Amino acid sequence: LQTGGLLYFFPLLFIYIFIMAGNLMIFFAVRLDTRLHNPMYNFISIFSFLEMWYSTATIPKMLSNLISEDKTISFVGCLLQMYFFHSLGNTEGTLLTVMAIDRYVAICNPLRYPNIMTPRLCAQLTAGSCIFGFLILLPEIVWISTLPFCGPNQIHQIFCDFTPLLKLACTDASVILVQDVIHALAILITSLIISLSYVRIIVVILSIPSTEGRKKAFSTCAAHIAVFLLFFGSVALMYLRFSATYTPFWDNTIALTFSVFAPFFNPIIYSLRNKDMKDAIKKLFCLQKVNNESGIVDTCTSYLEMEFSNWTTAQEFIFSAFPCSWADSVFCFIPLLFIYAFIIVGNLVIITVVQRNTHLHTPMYFFISALSFLEIWYTTATIPKMLSSLLSERRSITLNGCVLQMYFFHSTGISEVCLLTAMAFDRYLAICSPLHYPTIMTPRLCAQLTLGCCVCGFLTPLPEIAWIATLPFCGSNRLEHIFCDFLPVLRLACTDTHTIVMIQVVDIIHAVEIITAVMLIVMSYVGIVAVILRIRSAEGRRKAFSTCVSHLTVFLLFFGSVALMYLRFSATYSLFWDTAIALAFAVLSPFFNPIIYSLRNKEIKEAIKKHIGQ
Repeated sequence: LQTGGLLYFFPLLFIYIFIMAGNLMIFFAVRLDTRLHNPMYNFISIFSFLEMWYSTATIPKMLSNLISEDKTISFVGCLLQMYFFHSLGNTEGTLLTVMAIDRYVAICNPLRYPNIMTPRLCAQLTAGSCIFGFLILLPEIVWISTLPFCGPNQIHQIFCDFTPLLKLACTDASVILVQDVIHALAILITSLIISLSYVRIIVVILSIPSTEGRKKAFSTCAAHIAVFLLFFGSVALMYLRFSATYTPFWDNTIALTFSVFAPFFNPIIYSLRNKDMKDAIKKLFCLQKVNNESGIVDTCTSYLEMEFSNWTTAQEFIFSAFPCSWADSVFCFIPLLFIYAFIIVGNLVIITVVQRNTHLHTPMYFFISALSFLEIWYTTATIPKMLSSLLSERRSITLNGCVLQMYFFHSTGISEVCLLTAMAFDRYLAICSPLHYPTIMTPRLCAQLTLGCCVCGFLTPLPEIAWIATLPFCGSNRLEHIFCDFLPVLRLACTDTHTIVMIQVVDIIHAVEIITAVMLIVMSYVGIVAVILRIRSAEGRRKAFSTCVSHLTVFLLFFGSVALMYLRFSATYSLFWDTAIALAFAVLSPFFNPIIYSLRNKEIKEAIKKHIGQ
């Protein structure tokens, strides 16, 4: 290890851990404290959630490069890093604009604020920010994936970004200017909306007669203004320079500011500048217990039951499938926490090993690392909320939180389904057309297939999610499940004939998606098995089949449990079996995948052993 690399590695590692812990702390503090269940804190918690993934898009790769001699990234990896980094950044920029509008309405129209900023509107604004952020970058990424790259392959940046990458393309330099103009327009429009909101807010605040009133009004905006200036200031320096150039030192300094330091300071700003948030965090870490007639109970969250008792069922759902007693909850919490930690670490190990070993830079291992990346997001959509529900007396989730959980859980799940289908297609070509395989499965096609899987995954659930967000909910708000899913949520809607028909339509859509993917994978493996059986030597058959067995095992494990859940139509299971099947594809399948891909694959095992030895 180089001394210079270690000098930067440890501070950056500390910053990354602090970003993850700080934003998780804010997220859970808001979710567990009903006093903070209002639009402002809801947007702050969503922003903190996005910050974790925004920094995860770049910092782990930076850390890997600091302690590795091979500071490379594949073309596909570079495209994915750019896509997720800028998608999350655009989503944050849009959400900051929404937060400015929220503060404008709260201060300039305080009487109408509760009627305007309803939970449903908050859900729609949050979902809209995410959809806008993830869709706006797709044309640019797809276009870059089609460009030819020749000459030098050194990116003069600490992560993949548009301008440094475009400078390496064999294309006209004018495209860089067009791309600069697009980024400038996006930044200027967002900054203008936020600035106009705060100009009006300041005018209203200055018209308040009392000093105490002005101070109180401004305190609700100070943290947001600080985050806005920190984030947009550094982003503007990077993307509003047009033809101006900086030295590599200043380029990297500015890049570090908006990719590392801004996410580092944001939890500090939101926690230190806000009294309610500080109090909620203190209560979040309260570990005091008291005895009563029924045994030991947690009193840290008991105060939550007394707040906002007038909430309507349209604003939140209560999970009813979790254990009732504290002892049973802790009994479930510890293994689930271990499983989640193992899923994150196991999949990160696979991603790192594939990226750092050039002999694993093949389509098969690229798809495995992409699947591992999706698995991290897939489990993060549900398990952290399950863990917090197990330790909380109030096992609730807001309507917008429920909608977002369903969207990210199903979008990453569908992306995995598409990717498993692409992996079956890859194995079919490798075994059935080995001579044409290198010319067909090029890195560019792999990138296009992976991006296509993500686009399909994130677009397919949108109509369903948009429709569910418009439904009225009345009557019981007890969700008989361990996370938000389509059917349990639809059962709580104010059902009429139209809704019942739509539930059947949703069932059919899910069935078509699953059956189509299963048919494509089965047809691929029928062709593969037919070719393998024609191989004369037993050793040849064993070697050919060994390249497919891991994928086949993951396919059977994942699709088996998914089919039980979504191909039952009008059949109903007991709450126990519903929960068991949900745990199978939401928790156990992602838990076994790293084990299957590492234990059933000789090359990955050897690569892991080599890195552990180092």
